[in-house]
Amino acid sequence: MENFVFSRNILLFALLSMLNTAVSLILPENLFIYTKWLFKERKWEHGGTVYQKFFNIKKWKDRLPELSDIIKRNFPKKKLPSFNVEYLKKYIVESCRSEMCHWMIVISVVVFSSWFNDDMENFIFILAVILNVPYIMIQRFNRPRIINVMQKNAEKEERTKLKEAES
Repeated sequence: MENFVFSRNILLFALLSMLNTAVSLILPENLFIYTKWLFKERKWEHGGTVYQKFFNIKKWKDRLPELSDIIKRNFPKKKLPSFNVEYLKKYIVESCRSEMCHWMIVISVVVFSSWFNDDMENFIFILAVILNVPYIMIQRFNRPRIINVMQKNAEKEERTKLKEAES
């Protein structure tokens, strides 16, 4: 019976995670603007460097699986194949989408905690935090750097257009 309760709770957690992921994938891009409250950089993050300083994020971030490893049509975020402004804008949107999805998973575990066996509520919450916070940290580490590159490249593209217009 104890194994059934454990399995049931893990299954519920997995279903909540999949549901949150599916919902996040169909939400419109205009919800994922990097200057909005949830996604904007905080002063204490220092351009994402706080995640390297305290968590050595560069050492482990590329070792974690990503949804695009499983669902090939999903936008990949492990490597940047292009540095053009439009691609970087899309990357930033998908970074925000990913962060929101992982926050939604953690929050849904709290909201739906009554679905879990009383003995398992704390365990499932800790599991949700352990499995999702690293992904949130990765997005918050990468996004300020990508925004910086995007802004610099946008300025370069604008200068190039001005030079071409003058010619």
